Amino acid sequence: MSEVKCGSLKLAGDAGKDSHLNDIRYEVLMSQHSFAETVKPVEDYFRGAGLEKRRLSLRSIDVIHSEGDIVSPAFTGGPTASVREPVIPLAFSIVHYDEIADKLTITPIGLDLKTKVVGGMLVHHIAFYLPLPSIYPFAITRFYKILYAGDATKLANLLRTVYLTGRDGGEYKAVERLLTTTLKKLKIPQNPTIQCIGGQQRKYYIVYRCQRSFSSAIIEPGVVDYLCRMGNGIIIDHHVVILEASREEPALYYSTALNYLLYKAVNLNLGALIRNQFTRPLRALIEAGLEWREEEWQYEVAKLSKVLTNISRSHVLRQLGLPGDLAIAELVDRGMDIKVKQVSERVESILKTLFKLSEWRRIVKTFEENVAERRLVESLTRWVVERRQA
Repeated sequence: MSEVKCGSLKLAGDAGKDSHLNDIRYEVLMSQHSFAETVKPVEDYFRGAGLEKRRLSLRSIDVIHSEGDIVSPAFTGGPTASVREPVIPLAFSIVHYDEIADKLTITPIGLDLKTKVVGGMLVHHIAFYLPLPSIYPFAITRFYKILYAGDATKLANLLRTVYLTGRDGGEYKAVERLLTTTLKKLKIPQNPTIQCIGGQQRKYYIVYRCQRSFSSAIIEPGVVDYLCRMGNGIIIDHHVVILEASREEPALYYSTALNYLLYKAVNLNLGALIRNQFTRPLRALIEAGLEWREEEWQYEVAKLSKVLTNISRSHVLRQLGLPGDLAIAELVDRGMDIKVKQVSERVESILKTLFKLSEWRRIVKTFEENVAERRLVESLTRWVVERRQA
């Protein structure tokens, strides 16, 4: 039987869709892995993360959402041509409130366009939106306000009412052209990810980024209640995984365990993190033996996590160049939402700051005393990092 060897092609230049192989300079990089080892991640995806993701469960976690909800267009601009087209985003800032006339002056984030809206009308159509870039280890920087109606047709009518009312002539036509492009891209969930009803308001929500650095934080019941007093629910971006928990200790523990896995993957230099993580970190967590088991050391981690959660956000905000006491969301933000959206920082840079805190060092020590290092490394290598070539 012939031997099957695996490798990859590395291009020495650019190649277009009409290029011929003879015209392209390349080199073949042979892999040290066998054929079975090379195709195993693909098999794991289809057998595990693909076909079985609905059956994934964790002790003391009520529900696992492998992704949030699609909101489009949430903001303007983006890395690809398909999202660079000028649009009126659903996210907006309330820059002024006239209490006497009950008029709100709003502007869509990323677009120089102002409009005045009756306050009583607008507050019935506000939801709070959590995008992936707002999630850092142990901290959420900001929830943004978006125009919301659970039906795309109603939302389209709402956008027209808000941004076309009172305009005429050339200005009307210019805004109408923007709206035409916007409505072609319009996507909104029928219901918010977290609805403002009793059962959902009392839960803890562990959220983590689905791409590359899977940093995790918690949305506590108090935050849900605060946002629900100002809006009609919370919509979480589809590039975020959400875990629902009824108890605080397991929620704090799991968020910390995910940040610990990220810390180990980066600190041990195991390789580049896979772009699309989704439930992969959870599978690594399970295989590493890190599920919640009501053990004393896990309660200690949860206790330390509570302290770290309380102090981390101010550290993150200051590193981003924002006020350390910035509210997690505001109704009348006076342009602060616009400022926050313009600020970004790689998770790895934030990690370096947070992982110097004494509480984090104690958490790491506790994990390392109770988790087998070899088993942990194997699970991370199997699930969350890319395989290295020879």
